[in-house]
Amino acid sequence: MRWRDPIVEEVRRARDAYAKQFNYDLDAIYRDLKAKERHEPLSVTQGKLAAWCLTHPPPGMRIIVVPEPWTNIVIQDGTQGCLAITWVYAPPHLGIAPTEEVLVTFSGALADRHPSTAPGESEQGVDVEGKAGVRLLTWGDPYLTAWLEAVRGAPLTEADYHAAGPTPATDAI
Repeated sequence: MRWRDPIVEEVRRARDAYAKQFNYDLDAIYRDLKAKERHEPLSVTQGKLAAWCLTHPPPGMRIIVVPEPWTNIVIQDGTQGCLAITWVYAPPHLGIAPTEEVLVTFSGALADRHPSTAPGESEQGVDVEGKAGVRLLTWGDPYLTAWLEAVRGAPLTEADYHAAGPTPATDAI
């Protein structure tokens, strides 16, 4: 007996129902998809978000491309590399000093390679400091939200998130 994936079966049923509306005519399906593309807003990708942010820094923010931690690797493309940010006018709720440097990235893979760690104790019983890691700037992150609000001049609303594509509760990008 062959195992059946219910999710795959559901996707196939939906695909079949959609194609059936057009009598399985690929030209008609193509025209319908193109029409939807023209009428529905484009969703914001992580890359588009990064490119926009890097061309719209808020007042008092300095952004420089730096090597990935513990390496000499510098990715000059700020949308994929490691960035050192200082923000003189960072909102107080972020807890960031005006001259404090924060390592950030728009790349999930880079952030995954350098997660934050909590302070702890080594096997020898010696206290070990935590490390900040590289912060991922994506939807819902307080630092990114403060950045966008500083550029826009007003707090983001649910409608703003909806217009951009993802919801604040999910990381669709």
